[in-house]
Amino acid sequence: MKKRLLSLAMALALCLTLLPAAALAASPGYLALGDSITTGYAPGGKVEQPFANQVAGEQYTLTNLADDGETTASLRAKLADSGSAVAQAVPEASLITLTIGGNDRMEALYQYLADAYNSQNGTSLTAEQVQDSLLGTAGAPVAQMTMLLFLA
Repeated sequence: MKKRLLSLAMALALCLTLLPAAALAASPGYLALGDSITTGYAPGGKVEQPFANQVAGEQYTLTNLADDGETTASLRAKLADSGSAVAQAVPEASLITLTIGGNDRMEALYQYLADAYNSQNGTSLTAEQVQDSLLGTAGAPVAQMTMLLFLA
């Protein structure tokens, strides 16, 4: 009986000595997914402290796998591909934030503008060409000023 109690006490002492190591282990993982909002893009450049970094603080270890220009379709493809970094990071995370959809709305807006411009002018501009025209990209099929006048 004494041997059992002694064995039990030693096993308990061994477990308790391992407890601090577990408590000092790495902080929980935080996975940030999304588009330029998550990467910290802002007009004029990147922000100094993106919101994902602020959320992580000192409580979480941040893995930011967001991409500028990400759409819901491109993120869904990454999640569906079991070999992608995104799909592999999801099960490991204790916290996940998802900021997505802005680029989807912009694509819809450019398509709407292309359809409206084409119907008024008998042209066949694509949404990408409208975007290039609005951005004033060199070689765009419509001058930026013409496109802006169309919108007015």
